[in-house]
Amino acid sequence: IEVGTTPEHEPIRVFCNLSQEKMLSLLEDARTQTFQLTIFTLTISILLAIIFSERVLTSRIRNIRDGAGRITQGDLSFRLLDKRPDELGDLSGSFNEMAATLEANRDRLLLQNEELQVYLESLENMKTYIQNILTSLPTCLMTWNNSGKCVTANSASEKIFKEHFKTLQGLSILRFLRSLNDKSRKTFLKALRALLSERSRSIPFELDFDRGTTKGVQIFQCGLSFLRNATNDPDGMILTLEDITERRIIEQQLYHSDKLSSIGTLAASVAHEIKNPLASIKTLGQLLQEDVPPQDSKREYIDVIVSEVNRLNNVVEQLLKFAKPEESCFKSVDLSDLIKPVISLIRHESDRHKVQILCDIPGRVEIHVDAEKIKQVFLNLFFNAIQAMPNGGTIRVNVLEDFESKQWVICNVEDEGSGMSKEVQEKVFEPFFTTKQRGTGLGLAIVKKIIDLHGGKIEVKSLLSMGTTFTLYLPRQRKG
Repeated sequence: IEVGTTPEHEPIRVFCNLSQEKMLSLLEDARTQTFQLTIFTLTISILLAIIFSERVLTSRIRNIRDGAGRITQGDLSFRLLDKRPDELGDLSGSFNEMAATLEANRDRLLLQNEELQVYLESLENMKTYIQNILTSLPTCLMTWNNSGKCVTANSASEKIFKEHFKTLQGLSILRFLRSLNDKSRKTFLKALRALLSERSRSIPFELDFDRGTTKGVQIFQCGLSFLRNATNDPDGMILTLEDITERRIIEQQLYHSDKLSSIGTLAASVAHEIKNPLASIKTLGQLLQEDVPPQDSKREYIDVIVSEVNRLNNVVEQLLKFAKPEESCFKSVDLSDLIKPVISLIRHESDRHKVQILCDIPGRVEIHVDAEKIKQVFLNLFFNAIQAMPNGGTIRVNVLEDFESKQWVICNVEDEGSGMSKEVQEKVFEPFFTTKQRGTGLGLAIVKKIIDLHGGKIEVKSLLSMGTTFTLYLPRQRKG
């Protein structure tokens, strides 16, 4: 091996004698040292990289992650402070912009939500207000969709029709129509056709609802109109029903009172004109009875004259009683205390005609009436019922209480007589109308007058060959 040169530029050579094993051993040591140095260097580099990543990269990424977590929890005011000019710094800037946008959007949404809540609250208040109006209305209001099903009904409707239907929700028009009588059903269909053909509000019409024997007929003034949507197109219809039963009763009573007043005035004048001649005829007849012996053939004619004069005088007395306004004494009495004496009074007459009187009064029933006048009412009704059953039968008196309004005591007087036609029923309370050969036509007119005097009402239902039922509505308390 040349290790240098001499001054004379002669090469200096060193001759070494190494074995092959030694050489391999030296190479192996050198390789081991090199590997160890490499591992050490690599380990130091990794440690330095970890330290750098932890202190620089990972912590910055963790800050971004933690910031995203706070944003997720709703803290939109959080911002990253990393503004270094590298990719993570740019990412932090974008993160801050995103957070600012989210915060602005949140504030805007909160404001809009508050406005929406105010709007919804106003809508809810308006809905409640409208519902209160509909609930407070005494007028029935029902809405129907285009399929003919009831969608809504106010409280008045539910109260009125609870006896007819379990629920009004989903009620079909066909089922609603089946609850009406033939006349009302035709009237409703006519109004419905007018609404559909003219595409406008129909004219008012009236419907009658039969509420049974204890409550009579209820009359409604109705109106049909379209239920329109936001585009003003028909989306169903609205049916309104106003109870005018009391109004009709008052109108009938006023008409009847006016008619009775005119007839009463005429009857009173006629009665007074014929009363004095009748007294003279009766006196002369009685004198003739005294002068003519009973065995004389003329005595029979004289007896007929006196009898007919007495009958005519009775008619005159009834006319005067009908025309003359009488003083009344109203007080609270038990209804059974009025009916039982009347039954006892006519017991002989009813037994003679083989008529049985059955009375069903549930305990003590207080009414506020003129006792003597109400006794006269029952007396007339009982006599009419007995005369309507020449072959015998049964008179049933049923007393019911109107638990709904608690205003009336309802009394039904039912017989098994020949009944009346509809034409007769319409005129039965008119003065001087009678179907009896020797009747005066004043009995039921006086009954109607007495019931009207009490502020009550009387109704009649009858079928030919099936009997007749008079329904009296007697007040619990005196009106006015």
